[in-house]
Amino acid sequence: MPSKERLFLLDGMALAYRAYFAFISRPLINSKGENTSAIFGFANTLLKILEDEKPDHIAVVFDTKEPTFRHDRYPAYKATRQKMPEDMASQLEKLKEVVRAFNTPLLEVPGYEADDVIGTLARRAEKEGIVTYMVTGDKDFMQLISPHIKMYKPGKAGSEIEIVEEEGVFEKFGVTPDKVVEVLGLIGDKSDNVPGVPGIGEKTAIPLIQKYGSIENLYRHVEEVSQKGVRSKLIENKDKAFLSKELVTINTNVPVPIDFHKLPAMGQDTSKLVSLFSELEFKSLLTKLRETGVPSQREASVTPADVSMEFPPAEMTSIATDEHVYTCITTQAALDQLCSRLKEEGVFVFDTETTSVDAMRARLIGLSFCTKEREAFYVPVRNGSTGNESPGELFQGGKDVAHADDHTDSALNISTVLQRLKPILENPLIRKVGQNLKYDVLRCRRDRLRHNGGQLRPPYGQTAQS
Repeated sequence: MPSKERLFLLDGMALAYRAYFAFISRPLINSKGENTSAIFGFANTLLKILEDEKPDHIAVVFDTKEPTFRHDRYPAYKATRQKMPEDMASQLEKLKEVVRAFNTPLLEVPGYEADDVIGTLARRAEKEGIVTYMVTGDKDFMQLISPHIKMYKPGKAGSEIEIVEEEGVFEKFGVTPDKVVEVLGLIGDKSDNVPGVPGIGEKTAIPLIQKYGSIENLYRHVEEVSQKGVRSKLIENKDKAFLSKELVTINTNVPVPIDFHKLPAMGQDTSKLVSLFSELEFKSLLTKLRETGVPSQREASVTPADVSMEFPPAEMTSIATDEHVYTCITTQAALDQLCSRLKEEGVFVFDTETTSVDAMRARLIGLSFCTKEREAFYVPVRNGSTGNESPGELFQGGKDVAHADDHTDSALNISTVLQRLKPILENPLIRKVGQNLKYDVLRCRRDRLRHNGGQLRPPYGQTAQS
């Protein structure tokens, strides 16, 4: 009988990239203006695996900065990759802190890619009949799949999971896992700058490998290839084909100084996770910790029946209990002071008050700004004639919003306000954070045409709803 033990190996950098770009259109930005998308997505995946799968062994594997044998063999390897976005690179150390707080082993072997470390540990476990799940979306790992090695592929939405086995490899490549490197050697890999045979794609490569079995055998019979253009490309690029196969082949004999038996799935350090998630403003993950009650590090050796994890109830606060300073800006001097502050801070939360949810029909009646917790500024604007509403009534909900235009006698003229804010809104070095920013961008675009106001320029992001 095969062992029921299971080993989960997470491709750290691939999952971080996947999480970062999953939120690229609406990045998670905390109150400090920091992008936390990669950390949130990664933590969500790791927590889901620990809760749902309850693995016996687990580790997160990261690449290192040192060049690998592939760089020595082919200096142009990965040379065309774009530099990692700065707002993603800044998240990596904190992401690793989260991994350690889960008490999940974190592996890095200088001179080797995460692929090679994962491949080596998976093959070692396979020899003992232990099933390994490689947590990644990278197709290169399909070359390792066997009855005891599978891919655990997170879905784009972060919830649906695809388990890729041998049948899935055949559906993708039309060959068995051991032939995947043959197909990849012919087609190359643009993301890693692996050349392959120029002009040969999957539609050509797959039938060739299905017929000849390997690149070596293909070249022994290259003169038999009936298509003259394909035959010429193969002959002219023979060296590239063999080089590419070498580059895409995962090394399963890395000198990893760790026995996979010593990668236990331990209980998490709950207090550390609560601290980190609070710092990162991951409200939903804090709620999950409270709901699941996964044993902490100190409780890991206790049987589930003996575990009684209690979390203090979340403290509820409101405008009635929190000390706060909310200022209504109704003078030119106060507006100038606010503009100076927004420039100095370099990041602010921004929202518009309008007469309709339709950005192209609505009239602007005010703008709100915030640069730190519990302190905000509201700037009512006057479009034309003087109204009777007071600033306070705007927040009372006592009047129909559709008729709330010109809601304060002392409001500043809309053109004056927008022209003063224009250099701030259009400054790409000042980050703007908000909720439903698409609406605000459209709103500002319309007012730019009507009142010479400022267009809302990036960088900007949604407020973190995590």
